[in-house]
Parts: sequence; C-alpha cells; structure tokens
Amino acid sequence: MNPRITVADRAYVLRAANEMFPVLGLTEADVESSWTGLRPLIHQEGKDPSEISRRDEIFVSDSGLISMAGGKLTGYRKMAETVVDKIAAMLAAEGKAAALPPSRTRTLPISGGDVGGSAQLAPFLQSKVSQGVRLGLTEAEAALLARRYGSNVDAVFELLEQHRTEAAQRGMPAAVLAALVYAIEHEMAVKPADFFIRRTGALFFDIAWAKQWKAPATAFMAERFGWNEAQTEAYTAELEQLLHDAVYPLEQA
Repeated sequence: MNPRITVADRAYVLRAANEMFPVLGLTEADVESSWTGLRPLIHQEGKDPSEISRRDEIFVSDSGLISMAGGKLTGYRKMAETVVDKIAAMLAAEGKAAALPPSRTRTLPISGGDVGGSAQLAPFLQSKVSQGVRLGLTEAEAALLARRYGSNVDAVFELLEQHRTEAAQRGMPAAVLAALVYAIEHEMAVKPADFFIRRTGALFFDIAWAKQWKAPATAFMAERFGWNEAQTEAYTAELEQLLHDAVYPLEQA
C-alpha cells in the first residue's frame, strides 16, 4: 500500500496550523512537500480509528512467539526496552537463564549520537561546523552535515576530501557527493529514492535540494552500481513519481 496525501488532508493541516498560528496566513502555495503514513493501531471492536489508543502492547502466542503491536515511531526505544525486559523476566521465571540485567538502551547512543549528551551537543556542533568550514564548506553546508550525521560526520568529512575533485567534475558540491557516497558505503543506499528520502529526508524537508541534485546523483549511482539503461530509467522514474506525489495531492482518497 502506498498512501497519498489528499486535498482534504492538506486543507485539514493548513486549517489546524492557521487556527494555532493565525498570523501566518498559510495557503496551499506555502506547501512545498508532504508525506503520509499508516499507524498500526490495535483493533478495538466498535471504535473509530481516531478513538483507538496509540499505546503499544505485547502479545505472547501459545508457541512462545512474542509480538508487539501499536505504539509510535518516536517510542521505539522504549518499546524495545519493554520487550527485552519481558523476555529476560520470562527466561528467568522458566529457569532458562540466570538473573539478567535490565535493558541498557537508555544509556546507549544511536549511530551518530556519541556527542557527549545533550549538554555537549551545542559545542560539538560548533566544533564540527568550524572543522567543515576549514575543509572548504560553507557554514550552512557544514552545519547541515553536522546536524544530520552527528558524531558520524567525521566519516563524511573524510569522503569530502577524497571526492572533492570528482565532485567538481560532476558539477556537484563536494558536500552532496560526500553525503551520497556515505549513504552508499555506510547506510546501504542502493537507489536514488534511498538517498533522497530514507537517508537524507530531503524529499520531505528540502525538496528543492532533491530536485536540484537528483540527476547528477542518479548518474553517479548508475556508474557506481553498473546499472544498464533500463535500470537507470526505472530508478529515475521511481524518484520522479515520488517527487510528484509529494507535491500534488489526490483529489480524494
């Protein structure tokens, strides 16, 4: 299923935003991009989707399979903690394992999050922006990379140095090519949609940037992966369709 935003959806969001911030006076012309999704709610008989709780729940089947349903994306680490702790308790109760410590996810940074905690985030970003500027980036480019990649930005800076000449030859900013190569080598990006949507979020938050660099990025990936003409055309068409769908809503669901 590939849900699309509708004209009614767009009107609803604009109306809600204008009611909260009337001074903005937002119109359809202010909408640059959009996205939609389906929330995995736990069915409750007789209730409308808007009335169903967003909470997550754990289910244990007769076979021992543990499943989790519901919840929100922003709570994924708490959900993981809950299920790991439940498994540990079940194993201990069955005598299959010694006492296990609780989940440690709360203290483990996600990839790129090793910046010294929230208290050190601002000085970390300042340091990396300065480093990026010394490497020839604009302050805006350096800040974007530092915020996007966090403590992984050093790997992007290394790629920046390695591909500076090639970027110039391809008519691309070195920062764009470095980010693309990083997505391929470190984030398993295998097609343009991966890079512009699932790795950088550009289609949602900077669609003009995605449109500006889609052609050279696709050409680079085609050479890198050895795509034939049909593959290149297919991946190009896929990205074009996604760009179109983000801008032009459906008249009705």
